[in-house]
Amino acid sequence: MTIFVAVSCLSYVVIPLIAMINQSINGIKPIKHILPFPAIYSWNIPPDSYRFKLHFLNESLTVLSVICITVGVDNLYTHYVFQMIGFLRVIAYRMINFNEQNKESSEIVVRECMSQYETLINCRNKLQKIYGPIILWTMGTNAIILCAVIFQLSQSDKCRAAIYAANWVGNKRFMHSIIIMLSQKPLILTACNFTVVSMDVFMSVNIF
Repeated sequence: MTIFVAVSCLSYVVIPLIAMINQSINGIKPIKHILPFPAIYSWNIPPDSYRFKLHFLNESLTVLSVICITVGVDNLYTHYVFQMIGFLRVIAYRMINFNEQNKESSEIVVRECMSQYETLINCRNKLQKIYGPIILWTMGTNAIILCAVIFQLSQSDKCRAAIYAANWVGNKRFMHSIIIMLSQKPLILTACNFTVVSMDVFMSVNIF
């Protein structure tokens, strides 16, 4: 899994680098500078500038953090939680099925279950101390990523507005094509055909 995640994530960085190096070797001018993520920023990023290099470095470090978190954090956290759930089920099973007639064995079972439960509490405290900041950070970054994705989707509305504002008045053939393009369904995302994913939905969820 580590190899698969590393290869798939590093391809975001390696492919643009190979493309730019290939252009430089073949003498293609001007070189098309490509960032690892196909994102649109609200500010200008001039090609072959310090701003472009900083963006490329930032996105490359983001890819590295995705690899580390996916392999070393997410799976390990899930593994620990499943172990704790397994111990809780064992405790529940032993408490329900201990022999009431044999008081001595019953007391042993209860003491062992109490000891195991105390161990689980200590494990919970350690897990909470280690993964609490990570979970909080993940929640914050997920909100930022969702905002960024919704910003990217909002570009489809600008595309329709640009089509409508094109110089098509008086040109019948052009007018026919414009009408066909505008009559298409808008490019939107839905959540299981239940609601449209938009900035308004995101804001209403956050406010709630």
